[in-house]
Amino acid sequence: MKNRYYSFLINIFVIITLSSAQDTWNLVWSDEFDTDGSPDQTKWSYDVGGGGWGNNELQYYTRSRSENARVENGVLVIELLKEPYENRNYTSARLVSKNKGDWLYGRIDVRAKLPTGKGTWPAIWMLPTDWEYGSWPQSGEIDIMEHVGYDPGVIHATVHTAAYNHSIGTQVGQSIRVQEVTDYHVYSVEWYPDRIDAYVDGVNYFTFTNQVNGALNSWEKWPFDKRFHVILNIAFGGTWGGAQGIDSTLTSAQMIIDYVRVYEAGNQSGPIPFIIMQPVNTTVIEGQQAVFSVQAGGYPLLYQWKRNGIDITGANGSQLTLPSVTMDDNGALFTALVSNDSGTILSNPATLTVSPFSGLQFFYTEQAVVIDGTDEDEVWGTTAFNQVARTINGTAASETDLKASFKGVWDMTGLYLLFIVHDDVLQSGAAQTWQDDGVEVYIDADNSKGSTYDDNDFQYRFPWNGMVEETKRTAVDRVEYCFREVRGGYVLEVKIPWSTLGTTPSDRMLMGFDIHVNDADIQGIRDTKIAWNSTEDNTYQTPSVMGTVQLIGFSTQIQKRAVTPVQQSIGCTRKLLLLKRGDYGRIRLWDLSGKLVRGMDTKTKKGNRLYLQKE
Repeated sequence: MKNRYYSFLINIFVIITLSSAQDTWNLVWSDEFDTDGSPDQTKWSYDVGGGGWGNNELQYYTRSRSENARVENGVLVIELLKEPYENRNYTSARLVSKNKGDWLYGRIDVRAKLPTGKGTWPAIWMLPTDWEYGSWPQSGEIDIMEHVGYDPGVIHATVHTAAYNHSIGTQVGQSIRVQEVTDYHVYSVEWYPDRIDAYVDGVNYFTFTNQVNGALNSWEKWPFDKRFHVILNIAFGGTWGGAQGIDSTLTSAQMIIDYVRVYEAGNQSGPIPFIIMQPVNTTVIEGQQAVFSVQAGGYPLLYQWKRNGIDITGANGSQLTLPSVTMDDNGALFTALVSNDSGTILSNPATLTVSPFSGLQFFYTEQAVVIDGTDEDEVWGTTAFNQVARTINGTAASETDLKASFKGVWDMTGLYLLFIVHDDVLQSGAAQTWQDDGVEVYIDADNSKGSTYDDNDFQYRFPWNGMVEETKRTAVDRVEYCFREVRGGYVLEVKIPWSTLGTTPSDRMLMGFDIHVNDADIQGIRDTKIAWNSTEDNTYQTPSVMGTVQLIGFSTQIQKRAVTPVQQSIGCTRKLLLLKRGDYGRIRLWDLSGKLVRGMDTKTKKGNRLYLQKE
């Protein structure tokens, strides 16, 4: 049904064969249309609209409108009507089984009566559910039955792919003439890994194969290794249906469907398996996903993937996905063993090459890190800052007072982070803490980077002058942090224990990671947000947009050495010391928590406590 015009479909004679009697099929999905009323909502949805559908069609497809789609007397009626509706002069229905009936391989039978009349264009067809190879025609189309009213009695079956489609004049299809399309006929396809066969009343009149003259086909020629769904509709006019005009006196036309039945191959095996497409060598960066796939013929098929000749537990599909490869995978050989009751075949090996990770790295340290909101721990003087510089929300004016950088280290107890934030105006107390000034830390502990948060994903929020939050599961047990206000901004120091993240660190371990910094110049209104990795404010929704950090371990740990002065961008030129209580014989200074310190950066007086300024 996709935007086509055929000029060659006249009086085509084909060699036909009967449907193979040796195949056995098991019914897995059907609609017998036994209950009057609206089509079964558990099996059918609607495509709705009237924009021409890429073919200059004249009808508007409606939703749940009995005039256009209904079940009555044991059949489904799809009716085209001439009537003004939503700026169109015709209405119809387009029923889809998407996400309610989706299949990879099998047999589809539809018993139907077709409408006649110049301009009518009924179709029984299939489209990909997930569009994994891209938009039409890259992901494919299977036309089980099409009929145009100006050429009565001629039934067409066609496939469309990136390599074979009408827009470049390479479409592949065939036609057959039937008696009285207004009588019931059974329109079918049998879909295998190596071919697609089309039938009318059990007569095979078109076959599209996944192997031509021994050449292996790519997805551009054969995208039919993904799940598809069924579509039932009547179009009117358009580039094919209206190629010879329309009957303007036609007021209604019906396609009547007795049943839709979907089968999967039974236990009887087909021919000995054969490899259609071998897995290919793959090169990825450490921590990234690696994917291998194999295409085979000879249904029904069983798969077992192997790594260096050893079975991979649970790897029993035509595709093998390694979510996060390590350097241990470099040079590994992957093969697929394909079998059915008739035999077994082993694919050629594919080599995985892994390049070392070269992004953000946090180094192991044995030095003590005190969470006191300063950069005075020796370790911070030996590690480099990373800039938080990607603007997510905000304007040029709102960004002028916000700059941020961070660094990190780790030991066997936890992950340590130091943030220096330049922010002239600090706000807190908003109804939602993300509207306060503060820092957000995102961690995907197993680096799986899924489309939704799971038990290994964490979102920590450290609001200025507030309490830490972990917004996905409140996992804040033993998390340490300390803010310290400085001239022109603040310093934040954080420790997140590995036990809270539910993981054990190791050398070269990779984690999903991101940093966001919020800015509110007016209380309760966040006007700017910047990030280290993400370019959109969606890290809180999906771990897949996080960046990656690697833990570098014991052999490259940070050595004890003299502290290098930290170049801070916040313009802090003086240190302020808090005298909370003192022995004036040998002045001893404590911070607000009672901890003995050498100094505290601040610029505001709190209560009646005394602050001493050290130049």
